[in-house]
Amino acid sequence: MDDALVRMPKLADTLVEGTVGQWLKQVGQTIDKGEPLASIETDKVTTELTSPFSGTLLEVLVAEGQTVPIDTPIARIGAARTAAAGAPAPKPTPVAARLLKDHGLAADQIPSDSGRLTKDEVLAFIQRGPPHEITLRTHGELTPLSPMRRAIADHMVKARQTIPHGQTVMAADLTRLVAWRDEHKSAFQDREGANLTFTVFFVYALAQQLASQRPVDLGVAVALEHGLIVPVLRHADSLTLAETARGIADLAERARGGRLTPDQTQGASMTVTNVGSFGNLTASPIIPVGQVGILGPGLVERRPMPAGDHGIRLGWRCLLSLMFDRRAFTDLAADRLLRGVVTQLVGIAEAA
Repeated sequence: MDDALVRMPKLADTLVEGTVGQWLKQVGQTIDKGEPLASIETDKVTTELTSPFSGTLLEVLVAEGQTVPIDTPIARIGAARTAAAGAPAPKPTPVAARLLKDHGLAADQIPSDSGRLTKDEVLAFIQRGPPHEITLRTHGELTPLSPMRRAIADHMVKARQTIPHGQTVMAADLTRLVAWRDEHKSAFQDREGANLTFTVFFVYALAQQLASQRPVDLGVAVALEHGLIVPVLRHADSLTLAETARGIADLAERARGGRLTPDQTQGASMTVTNVGSFGNLTASPIIPVGQVGILGPGLVERRPMPAGDHGIRLGWRCLLSLMFDRRAFTDLAADRLLRGVVTQLVGIAEAA
């Protein structure tokens, strides 16, 4: 067989790099297609990388513990032969060598597909910049961005540049739903082993409304210490309220434990991010690249509400913000979708 390169995989929609945790095969060993080759680590996911080819591991191009951009060659597999223990440093072109000298870089710091480092590869590496050059202002101080925060920032910039955002906001009277939840949440948790959170209601309602329009794999934003991760609830439109709760609880536990697999973080058609869990009344979240919308429910708050006799009563209200891709929805279609979500939420308690 001809030599084939194994590349750093993209383990989540917002990731731009990964770290080789451990090589599970040694140079010179044979490997079958689909057999574990290495463990790959990110801030979001740790998983085994299986070999896309059968053959002999000829070269390890990225050392254990080294972090490289996605799609970077990390190993070479081919027919058995005398194999080097590691990858030689690539030879740079004259212009690339001058750039390396000007920026204090070494050739072996920069991956090269051809083995001859080019000007474009060096410039691309310089433009990405090392992690410590990208900072975030926190409590008045500039601090380095984590790989997760940097990946999120890059993803959000791309989303803003490529997706024509639209927004619609509606108020939902959740007074009956809150009363029903207060009455049943303890028994629900004992029976189902999952919390009956407001996020469960929002995901369930959106899935039901999308059921007739598109495949319903919904992203559910989970807050981690250094940012958000969005695992995907598959076939959400086919799930009962209890199944939705259990599915969200399982994904959140996996996310916080760093045990999500790559297929659990990609492929959502829309996302739900419960901004109200942080006390926000409403927000304008950015649509993830590759998705057609994102629902941002605000705080479920107790407040004066209109009464049927033109008076005032105390009730529970939530503002729901739907950001939508104008290429996928007209304004009217987005309004109808959000109105359907509001109606679905109101009807959960009545149908129970």
